[in-house]
Amino acid sequence: CALGEATFGAGYYQYSIVTDDSGFSLYVLARDVEGFFANYDNEVTALLEDFGYTGFLWGVSQNTQTDCPSDIYSPTWDPSKI
Repeated sequence: CALGEATFGAGYYQYSIVTDDSGFSLYVLARDVEGFFANYDNEVTALLEDFGYTGFLWGVSQNTQTDCPSDIYSPTWDPSKI
């Protein structure tokens, strides 16, 4: 439902906000997590509030993505190819 700037690598979007047609599921996908929080977190937070994702029931929460095994990505991610 929203895309960040197309300035990551070879014109890829910095982030995307994804939901289903009912608005029940919500994902914010970022190509560079540290860069996202440094540069886009406030912008995305404002967008999510505008979309109605606020409060206890509909508010957003961050999940932890540390220590993810690298072998879950297929094909293997190679940032030099962007």
